[in-house]
Amino acid sequence: MACLSGPLVHLDDHVNTGSMTLDRHHPPTAIVSLDMERKMVKAARVRARALLQRDVPMARIELADNIAASAAGVSLFHHLDGGKHIVKATVALPGTTMNDMISMLTLRTAQHYHRMMQSLLGDLVVGAITLHTAAATDESDESDSISLHWLTLQPPHQRDVAPPPRPQDYVYLQHTSMIVGQLVSLWHSITLPSMPPRTHVDRGTFHQSGFVVTPHANGHITASFFLSVVPTLLSPSTPLTALPASSSSSSSATSSAAKPTTPRHTLSLASIPSVLYPHIQKHANRLHVTPELEADMRDMGQAAVDALLGAMQTPMLALTPPSSPDSHVVHDVELYEDNTSHLYTVKAVVTLPPYNMLDVMALLDMRTTSGFRQTMRTLLDGAFVDGAVLHAAPPSSPQSAESMTLNWLAVQNSKVHLPHRDYVFLKYGNCYRRCSRNRRPAVIPPESTTDAPPPNDMVAVSVWESVDLAACGPLPNDLNILRLNFRRCGYVIESVAPRSGGDFDGIRVSFFMSEEVLSSRSVSPLGKAWVVRMAQSVERLRHALMEQYVAEGR
Repeated sequence: MACLSGPLVHLDDHVNTGSMTLDRHHPPTAIVSLDMERKMVKAARVRARALLQRDVPMARIELADNIAASAAGVSLFHHLDGGKHIVKATVALPGTTMNDMISMLTLRTAQHYHRMMQSLLGDLVVGAITLHTAAATDESDESDSISLHWLTLQPPHQRDVAPPPRPQDYVYLQHTSMIVGQLVSLWHSITLPSMPPRTHVDRGTFHQSGFVVTPHANGHITASFFLSVVPTLLSPSTPLTALPASSSSSSSATSSAAKPTTPRHTLSLASIPSVLYPHIQKHANRLHVTPELEADMRDMGQAAVDALLGAMQTPMLALTPPSSPDSHVVHDVELYEDNTSHLYTVKAVVTLPPYNMLDVMALLDMRTTSGFRQTMRTLLDGAFVDGAVLHAAPPSSPQSAESMTLNWLAVQNSKVHLPHRDYVFLKYGNCYRRCSRNRRPAVIPPESTTDAPPPNDMVAVSVWESVDLAACGPLPNDLNILRLNFRRCGYVIESVAPRSGGDFDGIRVSFFMSEEVLSSRSVSPLGKAWVVRMAQSVERLRHALMEQYVAEGR
């Protein structure tokens, strides 16, 4: 998802958090430039198509008799994907036309939005406020609209629950448009600096949620509502949970619930850090990178490249992903595993169209914190928590494809109740020409552009190798996060040889991910599930490349 950065929304600071109302004399104002609106629409359309094309096996939910009576005609399905719980409700609407649905879901005024939410959710609605509405972006599509909303809901009534559940609010973008003959109304959470979570209210997150309305040949229509639930961001008054003594195997450790951070599944309207970032920023400010340290980083990166290319030649066993109720099957990805006495490694391989290898390396360069967050959010999706670039070193020469940065990355564990994981690591990348007996760095001519295809004998490598820096030690225990290590991790990109002469058919990307294992035992099931999930993220590389091309206008 392209990062929509810049001054987006400025709200008057007149929110009454006690009554959850706004000052009538100072209504909220939103300032969104036309250029920003276009970027919002472009990003929302990518999410809307993903919502329309969502193809995951969903199990039917059998309703209790007392609930089924009040939900006659509604079919419910669900799917658990890691930390996301996807629910779909479908109903046939024989007496409704597409124009009726377009009128309902095309939000032109704040009053329209408030009436619609009251009609849909009734007395659950505490507040339904429109922060911004935009003019139609496609004059040929009368349904095309985009708006920003703030919705606050009462908690569900639950007896004998202590402490009582809090109200929940959502700040989200709604984009409605016709896509391939279907009406899609996307709800997707955003993060606004001027709309932080309020005291005593939990911030919820919509992730690719919304309506899909499908017309049928008999004149009837079917409406489906998708709701993706992810862990909420607790209100500022929620106490932190202390972390027990850490162990080297985080996935098998037992712990209290991890403190959620800033919503991770957001259509990023700015590069918004999590609550972890201020601690990392303090570390980064103390980090002093000397020329000698950069030279050591380069030596370490080149050694890690050698190790990863060596792993490419190591025989590995084919792996069938572990099946569990919350596992997500990723198609078109080949999986292999290698289990040594101290390291469990999974290699995920995907074949892509003949993209330029230099485009892939440019995507993986990520020399700024905003670029790193944007790309990792796209690649890791629900596993991503936060990240930062601590230091970016210049390439060794103007004609070098070398990329070298020190990074911090925080990701979800294999289960949402386990502590998050974080890593401080060297990310080193370069392109190499294959020689008869060894390899050498590729030289990119000054006039070369990413539109020119690289040589067919080139291989590109981007390695992740953890480093131990005194200025960047583990985070405080009360943040409930474990510092772990990347070993023999990263990407190897190669051209795919043609079957019978001609141009190369595409590129093959191998992504290695590993888990350190104590010599006295094998990798735990949860540790294995985490490694597999991370490795399978290579499948999203094509989406990240498409977003990069769209952002660049190519």
